[in-house]
Amino acid sequence: VFFKDNVPIQKVEEVVASFNQIKGVRSTTLITKNDAEKIFKSQFGEDIMNLVGYNPLPVSCVVNIVKDDINKINISPIINKLKSYVEVDEVNYQGRIIFQIESYYQKFIRIMSLILVTVIFITIFTISNTVRLTIYSREKLIESLQLIGATRAFIKAPFIIEGILHGFIGTILASALLVGGLIFGNDIIISLFSVKIEYDIKLLILLLGGISVFVSIIGGSRAVSKFLK
Repeated sequence: VFFKDNVPIQKVEEVVASFNQIKGVRSTTLITKNDAEKIFKSQFGEDIMNLVGYNPLPVSCVVNIVKDDINKINISPIINKLKSYVEVDEVNYQGRIIFQIESYYQKFIRIMSLILVTVIFITIFTISNTVRLTIYSREKLIESLQLIGATRAFIKAPFIIEGILHGFIGTILASALLVGGLIFGNDIIISLFSVKIEYDIKLLILLLGGISVFVSIIGGSRAVSKFLK
C-alpha cells in the first residue's frame, strides 16, 4: 500500500494501525521513506539521494493477509477497503501469483486428503485381516471361552487391543508420509513463490493417532464380530 506524499507520518501510522482491524488482515509493516531508501540501496546497490538529489520513494505499508482454512482467499474486499482510505495513493498486489498459490494449495490439500483416506482404508483392511488371522490361530481358545460363558466383549477386547497396537504402527508410518509430503510440498511452493504453508506437526500426529485408534477399534471389532456370528 503506497501513501500520498502530503500525508503526515503520524497520520500514516494511525491508518496503518486501522488496517489491522480489517477482516482478513493478519499483520502490517510500515515502511518509511528512510526505510524505503535503505531497501532501494540494498537491492540496487545505489543511493537514491546521490542519483536524483532527493528521496522520491513514498511511505508504504506491507499488508499480510490471513490464511487459516482450506478455502480460497477472497482478497477483493480487502483490496477495496484499503483503496477506500483517502490517504492511500495506490495498492499493488500480485493477483496472478496469489491465484497460482491458491491453485497449488488446493491441489496439495486434495492430494494429501486422498493419501490420508487411502491410508485409512488400507489400515482398516490390514487390521481386519491381521486380527482375523490371529483369531483363526486361536480358534480353539475362543471356542473354549464361549463354552464357559465368556461374553463377546471379553473375547473381543484382546483382539481390539492388538488391532490398536497395529494401528499405532500405522500412525507412525502415516505421520512420516504426511510430514514428508508437507515438507516436500513446502519446498516446491517456497522455491516458486517464497511462501510457506504453516502447519502444526504435533496436531497432525495427534489427529492421525485419534483416527488410528478409531479405525483400529472398527477394524478389530469387524473381524471378531464376523467370527463370533
